[in-house]
Amino acid sequence: MNADQGPRAAGSTTDVCVVGGGPAGLTLALLLLRSGVRVTLIERATSMSREYRGEILQPGGLALLDQLGVLDPAAARGGYWLDRFQLVERERVLLDIAYDRLPAPYNRLLSVPQRHVLAELLARCRGFDSFRYLDGHRLSALVEEHGAVRGAVAEGRAGTHTVRAGWVVGADGRFSKTRRLAGIGAERQDVFAFDVLWFKLPQEGPPGREVRVFRAAGRPVLVYPSYPGTVQLGWTLPHKGYAEMAALGVDRIRSEITRAVPAYADRVARHLNALTDFTLLDVFAGRAREWVRDGLVLIGDSAHTHSPLGAQGINLALQDAALLHPVLVEALRDGDFSAERLDAYALPRSRDIDQVMKTQTMQAKAMLSQGRVARVVRPRLAGLVQRTPIGPKITRHIALGNPAARVRSDLFVPGRPAGRRTAPAVRVSTGPLLCPRQEPSKERGLHMDLATLPQERLRAGIEQFYARHMQLLDTGRAEDWARTFTEDGTFALPGRPEPSRGRAELAEGASRAHAAQRAAGETHRHWHGMLDITAQDDGTVRVRCYALVVLTPRGGDPRLHRACVCEDVLVDEGGEWKVRAREVTRDGA
Repeated sequence: MNADQGPRAAGSTTDVCVVGGGPAGLTLALLLLRSGVRVTLIERATSMSREYRGEILQPGGLALLDQLGVLDPAAARGGYWLDRFQLVERERVLLDIAYDRLPAPYNRLLSVPQRHVLAELLARCRGFDSFRYLDGHRLSALVEEHGAVRGAVAEGRAGTHTVRAGWVVGADGRFSKTRRLAGIGAERQDVFAFDVLWFKLPQEGPPGREVRVFRAAGRPVLVYPSYPGTVQLGWTLPHKGYAEMAALGVDRIRSEITRAVPAYADRVARHLNALTDFTLLDVFAGRAREWVRDGLVLIGDSAHTHSPLGAQGINLALQDAALLHPVLVEALRDGDFSAERLDAYALPRSRDIDQVMKTQTMQAKAMLSQGRVARVVRPRLAGLVQRTPIGPKITRHIALGNPAARVRSDLFVPGRPAGRRTAPAVRVSTGPLLCPRQEPSKERGLHMDLATLPQERLRAGIEQFYARHMQLLDTGRAEDWARTFTEDGTFALPGRPEPSRGRAELAEGASRAHAAQRAAGETHRHWHGMLDITAQDDGTVRVRCYALVVLTPRGGDPRLHRACVCEDVLVDEGGEWKVRAREVTRDGA
């Protein structure tokens, strides 16, 4: 359900109330909605036009967004693909980490405005009737019963709204009000000797493809391309030293930055004219003393805060959501709202975060520390990382995070939200909370009753299937694409005497086609639209649609390569849509 029109009701009941519409909160909301869970999200902002810091997506985060069908549309809104990380000291590259050595297709970084990612996540959440979005609302209290959290109270334009929920998820950032209202302390660790003064300058020429740390005279500077048409710079200064620097005036700050990155001197002089052109990031490590209580869980920066080194913040938030999702779904299905039930998430994730904090502390000492000893040791340490197996191991850890963090699509309910079961501890609703998990039948798996399924939900589920199906094909994930067909699925193309049959043959053909495109320096994008969807009496769904193939040569402009009509027979198999038969006819053939 989209944001209400007119005065809001005094209260509502849901399965999960998420506080905070950032990467962690919206990703978890979408995962839960697709698993048949009702979600209410409380967000104090009323639009995406606010300032964000996290812009770099590591491969681990890219994989999760891609699995949710969000990556390509978010990148299409505008962003820059980056290939490497470099440490540069006085024009000498000490460290050069090439991301293209990681396994494809997630072997790049993406610099993308965070609002692009959030807008795509929110748009998908809005597609569910089981989603309630309370934007422009500030959390004011937690609902507690018998020592357990049972909901949240939010203040908005139309007054107070009380949300009763089985679980409340605090995803409202490093200064989390959810955490504070729960009385959970946070341990601040000032283990970093620097803060960061962020600012942007106009981009001159094409954007670079690197994230760099420059070390010259003065303090180190982080630099990377930022969409649209700017360069994001982060000048490091002594921890808690900004007040003293600001008192010296903007001219002094410009002078220090020019010493640190002389290549940007002209732009610094022209575009940094006031202290308001800068944003200070107070750099510290922090952890909530507890992540889970009965009815409450904290994720993202609400649970753990990090330095900007290694571009970990947004990626850790996404992985928090992915790792919490299956634990929370199973707890809801069992009607278990105890903190102990979520230990399956909190305990192993805590170990992950310990390792991240150790790595960031090591990075800070190696790359940003000052002094003569550091200048002597740094090149030797960089050489050791560059030439030994230590380097690839560290890169994989920073880039991929926890390999167990993946989208559990096996928990998704295709086509419609699940029914729900009453949660005895909540005692605020006579309606159901979440249905017990259905066991697949031997013949067809989870069965959707197409006769009673609303058309808009059927269409939404099928459109999501095609989005994922085509993105798997275009990114070269041939085996995953073939698994979106039934075991004996067929694919008939014009000019071929017999259709391709079975997943092995389909995967082989797709892999061969993708390899040929790469060899030719071409990128192919398939676009399915104008879907005509008809549910059949035998439980299948027939889909007739237009399919366009857009070809982009390397260094060239995109052009329409083919226009086709695609006719599919879809079946519900094991709770997921599959193609049983496909026939394609090409215009002009």
